[in-house]
Amino acid sequence: MPIDLDSFIAFCKTLTGHELDTTGGKSKFILQNITDHAFYYQVSADNLRKQNLRYVKRVLEHYAKIGSLNPGHYAHITQNAAYNLALIQLYEKSGVPKPK
Repeated sequence: MPIDLDSFIAFCKTLTGHELDTTGGKSKFILQNITDHAFYYQVSADNLRKQNLRYVKRVLEHYAKIGSLNPGHYAHITQNAAYNLALIQLYEKSGVPKPK
């Protein structure tokens, strides 16, 4: 079942400023900010990555089709899949009511 972009963004906004683990647990990142156009991931002290919403949406759509949390399965969409997938994993585990 596809993840609704608006409910996903609303959930992710609750995680802003928190240090999070990637799905493999090998790296940490901070969800720095979410604007109307992009997600911003702080991956190190001097590395802030921007992810336009259109790519977040594409990852959500591809996840709905394949159900994989492997970043390699999203390499054709974005280099930031590990961060998107970590948020998807948290969203799925959260128990947040999903829109029908």
